[in-house]
Amino acid sequence: MRFTTDGLGVRQNLWGRTMAAAVAAIMGVTLLTTPGTSTAAEYVAFADPLVNSFDPFDMTLRNQAPVAAPDTLTRRLLDERLELRTLTPSTNAAEMGPIIRTATVERGDTIIDLLVRNGVAQEDAYALVDSMRKVFNPRSLKVGQEVTLTFPRQRAGGGSGPVTSFEMAIDAERQIRIERSGLQTSFTAVEVRKELNRQLALASGEIRSSLYEAAATANLPVSMVSELIKPFSYDVDFQRDIQPGDRFEVLYERMVDENGRAIRNGDVLAATLVVGGRSLTLYRFDDDWFDPSGKSVRKALLQTPIEGARLTSGFGARRHPLLGYTKMHKGVDFGAPTGTPIMAAGDGVVEKADWFSSYGKYVRIRHNGTYSTAYAHMSRINVRAGQKVKQGQVIGAVGTTGRSTGPHLHYEVLVNNAQVNPKSIKLPVGRTLAAGELKKFRQTVAQVEKQVANLRSASATLASTTTSTPGRSTE
Repeated sequence: MRFTTDGLGVRQNLWGRTMAAAVAAIMGVTLLTTPGTSTAAEYVAFADPLVNSFDPFDMTLRNQAPVAAPDTLTRRLLDERLELRTLTPSTNAAEMGPIIRTATVERGDTIIDLLVRNGVAQEDAYALVDSMRKVFNPRSLKVGQEVTLTFPRQRAGGGSGPVTSFEMAIDAERQIRIERSGLQTSFTAVEVRKELNRQLALASGEIRSSLYEAAATANLPVSMVSELIKPFSYDVDFQRDIQPGDRFEVLYERMVDENGRAIRNGDVLAATLVVGGRSLTLYRFDDDWFDPSGKSVRKALLQTPIEGARLTSGFGARRHPLLGYTKMHKGVDFGAPTGTPIMAAGDGVVEKADWFSSYGKYVRIRHNGTYSTAYAHMSRINVRAGQKVKQGQVIGAVGTTGRSTGPHLHYEVLVNNAQVNPKSIKLPVGRTLAAGELKKFRQTVAQVEKQVANLRSASATLASTTTSTPGRSTE
C-alpha cells in the first residue's frame, strides 16, 4: 500500500499550521494535550535517526496490507520506530539532539569493554568491532586513545537509543568512522584521511658540540638529522671531521593541516654542510643525492657504518689494552652503547655471520670482487651467511663479545682480503646523470635555490621586525 498526501487536498493549506499539526492531519491522528495548559504540538520526534529524513508530504509505508483505520495506522508507524509526541514550548533543541559520549581507552581495555561500558548493547558492540576490522586492527588499540559515540535521544529528557556512530583518531593524519547501516545491527566502517598541505621549511645552525645538539637548537627533527647524515657519510667522517664552528643548512618538507599545525615531516630536499671551512651542498633528485655538478655522492662504502659513535682507536700499531704489548690494529674502533645499530657499509652478500675467535660475534660482507667489510664484538647479529644486504641496512648491534674491554664496534675494510686503512682508499662513485636527466636536475637545483633564498629573506624580515619592536610579540 502506498500512502501519500497526493489528492488529499492538504498540500495547499498545510503551510498555515505547525509541522506536528500537519503530520497529525495527514495521518488522522489526534494529538493529545494536557487540560489546563497551553501546550502546542510543534515538533515530531523519532526514536530512530534514519526515520528523520521522511517527508511528511510524501510518506510511503512499505507493506501490502489494505488501507487501515487511523488507530491501526498509528500502531504500524510505531512498529516502524516512529514516535509522535507533543512538546511544550520550553523544550529546546539541545534536549532533542543526539547524545554524544567521549570515552578514553584505559589500561587492560578491549574495544568491546569500552563500548559496553559506555552504553553500547553487546550485540551492537560485536557487530561494530567486526566492521572495524576491515580498516583497523582492534588489537592495535592504545591506552589514552579517545573514541566518540553517538546515540539518538529517545525522548526529551529520556534515555538513548542504539548507538548510531563511532569515531576514533588512529593518528594525527587518520581517523576511523563507523556508521550504523539501516535499522539492523549492521555497521559500515571507513578510514578518513586529513587533507594535508605541503610546506617548505629551512633550518640552519652552528655546531658547537654535536650535529644532533645543533639540529635540536634549530628545531630540526631528529629523523631529519639521520636522513641528513647518510648522504654526507660518503665524504664526511662524522666522528672525526666535525668540529665546533662548523655549520649546516637544511631545506625540507613538512605536511601541515588546515590550521597550519605540522603533522609529519617529508623529505630533505637539499642540504649544505660546512666542515673545516669546506662547503658541501647536496640536492635530492630521482631518489638519490647529487653534488651541484650532477655527480652522485653514492660510493661503494660508507665512511662510518654507525651513527652517534666516537672513534676510540684508529688503524695502525698500538699497545693492546688486554695483551699489554704493541700489536697491529687492523681496523678502527667506534665506542657506543650496547645495542646501538650497526649498518652495512655497502651493498653486498654476507660471507660470514657467526662467532669468530677473539672477534666474538662477527659479520663479514663481500661488496664486489675487490672490497669486503667486517664488523666485530657485536651483541646481536641480524643477518645470515649468503644473505644479500643493502647499504645502510641494519645488520646487528654493538656489543662487547670476544676479546673486548667494553662495548664498541671493531670495523675493518678489506681490499683483496687484506685489511687496509679505511681513510686511505679511493672508492668508486655512483651513477652519472645522462644529458636529459642532467637538464632536469639543473632545473631542480635552480628551483631549490630560489626557495631557499625566499625562506632566508622571510626569516631575516621576521628577525628584523622582532628586533625593531622590543616587547611586542610577532606570533
